[in-house]
Amino acid sequence: SLAAGGAALAARALAPLEDALARLAEAGESGIPAGRLAGISGPIDALRRRPGYIAERASKSRTVRLTGRGRRAGSAASGGNGGSSGSGSSRAIDVEAGVPAALPARIHPLTETIELVRDAFVALGFAEIAGTHVQPGFWNFDALFTPQDHPAREMQDTFYVAGSAGAGEGTGGRDGAGGGRPAMYGAAPAPARHMRAVAAAHERGWGYRWSAAESRKAVLRTHTTCVTVRHLAENRPEQARVFSLGRVFRNEKASYKHLAEFHQVEGVVVGAEASMRSLMGILERFYSMMGMQRVRFWPTFFPYTEPSLQAMAYSERHGKWVELFGMGMLRREVTEPLGMGGARVLAWGGGIERIAMMRYGVDDVRRFYGNDLAWLRSASPCP
Repeated sequence: SLAAGGAALAARALAPLEDALARLAEAGESGIPAGRLAGISGPIDALRRRPGYIAERASKSRTVRLTGRGRRAGSAASGGNGGSSGSGSSRAIDVEAGVPAALPARIHPLTETIELVRDAFVALGFAEIAGTHVQPGFWNFDALFTPQDHPAREMQDTFYVAGSAGAGEGTGGRDGAGGGRPAMYGAAPAPARHMRAVAAAHERGWGYRWSAAESRKAVLRTHTTCVTVRHLAENRPEQARVFSLGRVFRNEKASYKHLAEFHQVEGVVVGAEASMRSLMGILERFYSMMGMQRVRFWPTFFPYTEPSLQAMAYSERHGKWVELFGMGMLRREVTEPLGMGGARVLAWGGGIERIAMMRYGVDDVRRFYGNDLAWLRSASPCP
């Protein structure tokens, strides 16, 4: 009986080992993954101590699983049952499902309008010319037959540059009176023949004694017309179609429709056949390129044009007519002192921000300078 009991104990001791051998034999060459060795780890340790009985191979594995967000998407795609539809057919894809917002770079709406205006005039056959922001009062006012006692020349309306100003570009010798007074152009701001002719035109037309010192004061240009009138004086073309586009400065309180610094475009057409009818046609075509189809003109007054017109465009958004460009034919008091004789010169000009306001449906011009990223990212021209 003792022998029989010992045999039984031996059989029970060998049973786990034999079970492990049997399971390994069934697995064949593929073996059993380490994660499935629960219950036979003891026999496996015993087999490891027997040389040549088992072989172990370590390998890396990669698994893919759904995150919480993925499980929710999967549940929605399967109709909320969290799995297969049971029919074996593929699940539908919601092509209108929300996606993360993409915020690519874009051109600023005002810059876009400026480039649109520039391209429009180039397409209409105009050449662009440029000038400096600082100009002598001569080119900004006097050459345009604006009297030296005109309210526009007061410091309440115009920015005068204090410190120094040069003969041609606004840099150079210091005014001996000190930096607190307007800078003076050290040399004549224009050829002597032009200054004499302009002085005579002012004294004859406005009836006052013209001051050369006043014309030498340096100002931040209040319009870009000073660029084109200077171009006419220096080149005296018989035919020309030129425009100038850039920043201008006026001493105004910022409001929903006014800024102290803004952009303006203006230009001239020179030719023997130039007429107000042709100027209206040019501007009508320009406004249509800006998306403005309802345009009209009415008479007005400007110091350096005669006749003069005000261009208006109808705003569907506001239900009213909006002032845009001023226009007219340069007076002889402007063209003759510049050496243009009796040339027919058509001139026009206006602010670009107002065009941008109409294009983008903006009621406050300050919005273009407010850095409102949400609006800048979503702004698009009105249909």
